[in-house]
Amino acid sequence: MTLPLDLRARRPLGLGLAACLVLLLGISGWAARAVISGAVLAAGEIDATPARHSIQHAEGGTVAELAVRDGQTVAPGDLLLRLETDAIDGELALIAAQDDEARARQIRLEAERDGSDFPPPSPGDPAAIGAQRALFQARAETLARQRGQLAERRHQAQAEIDGLVRQRAALSRETALIDAALQAQQSLRNQGLALNSQVEALARDAARLDGQRAAFDAREAQVRGQIAEIAQQIETLDATRREEAERDLAETGVRRVELAARRSALRAQRDRMALRAPVAGVVHGLAVGSGAVLRPAQEAMQILARDSPPGIVLRLRPDDIDHVVPGQAVQLHLPALAARHLGDIDGTVRAVSAAALIDERSGQRFFRVEVTLNADAAARLVGAPLAPGMAVQGYIVTGERTPLDYLLAPVRDHMARAMREP
Repeated sequence: MTLPLDLRARRPLGLGLAACLVLLLGISGWAARAVISGAVLAAGEIDATPARHSIQHAEGGTVAELAVRDGQTVAPGDLLLRLETDAIDGELALIAAQDDEARARQIRLEAERDGSDFPPPSPGDPAAIGAQRALFQARAETLARQRGQLAERRHQAQAEIDGLVRQRAALSRETALIDAALQAQQSLRNQGLALNSQVEALARDAARLDGQRAAFDAREAQVRGQIAEIAQQIETLDATRREEAERDLAETGVRRVELAARRSALRAQRDRMALRAPVAGVVHGLAVGSGAVLRPAQEAMQILARDSPPGIVLRLRPDDIDHVVPGQAVQLHLPALAARHLGDIDGTVRAVSAAALIDERSGQRFFRVEVTLNADAAARLVGAPLAPGMAVQGYIVTGERTPLDYLLAPVRDHMARAMREP
């Protein structure tokens, strides 16, 4: 039995339509169920910032010695350059002289305070020691002379007291004689054998002697007071000498502390005039020479550390910033290392700049994305010739989406814009 001609013609068409329908359903099912990882593409480079150490000096100066050349390998602590220290050395010499003078002054004052002798001279003593020894001797002679004068005054006063004592003894003997004569004359007058004038004369002599005795007593008391005053003056001389020594010692101690602090600061400043390598690495970008003037905070050179892990910096378009946050996975491709067949390198977004930056050369805006390499990726790059500025292509994984989402996203965005009021 044969089919009509129109049925035979429709069969291939039906089969084709059925195949197309099956294919369409299959593609639709795949588009709705298949999962594709989304990614944002960003170009970048190897960042030298983690490995770059800028060599600067806060105060600047004239380069007295340049110990390295561009490209030279250095170890931590190696001398890079030294600035002139003539002014600092001059101040240190002045402070040393001032401290020698203060120390010699301190030695003299301690000897004066304690009443001891000045230490004997020894080889190597600074000139200040000799000057203070001479001053100590001069002051000691002055003190001895003052004490001698007071001692002489005391001796004279004591001699006067001794004279008064002898005069009083003689006066006492004379008084005894006059008293005996007065009594005898009074007895004779009572018997009518003596005149009243004789008795009165003897009485006046006795009264005169009593007055002289009182004057001697008063003078002796006055002189003894002078002796006590002289003794007090001698004690005051010694006390004043000790007090002055104590006061000057305190001032000298403060002065020496100030000088020590100033000297320590100058020595630290002089040490800072020698710029040394902070890490092991290679000298890069040497910008000064011997005899050049280094301005404050001017970069003299850079040290590119060899052992520092490389940093990756990507430039993200502002339109893609909402898809990137710290912690996202990143796949990195290094075109310069394609011959090594390293494949993609895994990393993680460490930080994203808070605001868009502007490229000074192109004027384009971008967000800075810092990427750190995973441990296994860093191990794969060991020995690879990574250099700052080497190009990097980054694929920042944004999440998993179906193909249908990708197809419908433009439609949804268009509809969202179309439904808004103008």
